Amino acid sequence: MNSLIQSLTFVLCTSFFLGTFAYAEEKLPKELRGVEVKQKLGARIDLTLPFVDHKGKERTLKSYFADNKPVLLTLNYYNCPMLCTIQLNSLVDAMKKLPKGYGKKFRVVTVSINHREDAKLAAAKRKNYLKQLKRKDIEWEFMTGKKKHIEVLSKTVGFKYRYLPKKKQYLHPAVVFFVTPDGKVSQYLGLPYVTRDVKFALVTASKGRLGSIFEKLIMSCFIYNSTDGQYTPYAYGIVRLSGVLTVIVLAIMLLLFWTRERQRVEKMT
Repeated sequence: MNSLIQSLTFVLCTSFFLGTFAYAEEKLPKELRGVEVKQKLGARIDLTLPFVDHKGKERTLKSYFADNKPVLLTLNYYNCPMLCTIQLNSLVDAMKKLPKGYGKKFRVVTVSINHREDAKLAAAKRKNYLKQLKRKDIEWEFMTGKKKHIEVLSKTVGFKYRYLPKKKQYLHPAVVFFVTPDGKVSQYLGLPYVTRDVKFALVTASKGRLGSIFEKLIMSCFIYNSTDGQYTPYAYGIVRLSGVLTVIVLAIMLLLFWTRERQRVEKMT
């Protein structure tokens, strides 16, 4: 890979996740202009769009939206020389640290933006990442499809990429889309992916069906930053959670005191 492609990939990896491309359009290399993510929270994905799974079978996206499970969606391509590998490796690292059995609560779907790629390549990529992941509870599909269907899906979620014919490579952003069980985009996450953020985004995408009461309390300490696609500490939430925990601790201490006092009185009588 020549220095131009390396430089462009580096810019894509290190630029701010959302908004930076439009803000710095005058400063970006010509090849990168228009390569960005436009947030479309609440956009509904067409679940009737047909794609081909790793076994070569045509399936609609709807077949992955079942059992009230949210879907973690990525758009990549399997012959990507650098960025896709960085992105998917980061995602694997984040999912590895999820609690045991947590993977049964969601699905992961990766769709290739390169309509020239086939099911055989998708199967090889899937096998490689499942081997790295080492999680039997996580269902992860790698799909290919026709150009028109890829473009419809990409446009719906605001994913803008560019093809370089001479290099036979794509310039694209790195983003994970969290989609509700009924097909609505609920969250975007940018690199690097961390387990905490993945869990928070899944709780949001599941409309609160995922996550324990404690996890939902912890979520109140963070606020989603749409600029860089990350969760950042939220001062008011931290203070509020501290207050809740203080009340709980005091209640436990009082309960123990009353219990011991009652036992002491009973012994005296």
